[in-house]
Amino acid sequence: MARNEWVTAFHAIEGYLESDPSGELLLEEGHPRTDSLAAQARRCGRVRITEVSRSKLRSRTGIPNARIAAFRLKGSDPRKGGASFELSSLFDAAPGSVVVALDQITDPHNVGAIIRSADRFGVRAVIYPSRGAPSIGETVMQASAGTAGHIDHGPVVNLARSLRSLAEAGYWVYGTGSTGRDIRSAVINFPAVIVVGSEGKGVRPAVRSACDELLSIPGGGFADSLNVSVAAGVVLYELFRRLH
Repeated sequence: MARNEWVTAFHAIEGYLESDPSGELLLEEGHPRTDSLAAQARRCGRVRITEVSRSKLRSRTGIPNARIAAFRLKGSDPRKGGASFELSSLFDAAPGSVVVALDQITDPHNVGAIIRSADRFGVRAVIYPSRGAPSIGETVMQASAGTAGHIDHGPVVNLARSLRSLAEAGYWVYGTGSTGRDIRSAVINFPAVIVVGSEGKGVRPAVRSACDELLSIPGGGFADSLNVSVAAGVVLYELFRRLH
């Protein structure tokens, strides 16, 4: 979520409040569902709570259909994608660490769904290039079911260079694509970085050159490929299965 950007989805707000943020919470006066959000915000201790009418809620946020509540962060938080990701925080990798790198994936629904899968399967962080990076706002929070507030993620200036830095720190870097090795028979070493490219274009050549190997998902049917968020979920489950 960018600074000053309001989120109005109820469960997305719950997700943010669970991560102990600093921010501002607007609550619709008299609405029965606001009590739980108010209690969460008070436990955080760094959230300013204001009760307003529904019309005021909409005028303050600039969102015509806003209701129940609205929340925005104070300042920026790398965990929410609001600042450049501190890549060095990943260098002390545990043997089973997994990082996901998104290459030119800008659809917020796909980004949110991938973050949700990453959180579910124990991924340490999600990184993506700052140029063409997704806007980590309400749509991403909704698609991630609030998990974008619980997993480290953020932009890096140069994705290919960042992947090489992670490789130097001991990570094995795996790209994904239709021409890669069948993931069922591939040897996967950890700690690992999984690079997921955009639908249609896939992983860019410069980013692919930083990968140790490409992995593919077998299958059949009329469609020759999976939605990128579905593909990412399949790959992350396979890594989780091998680790556990």
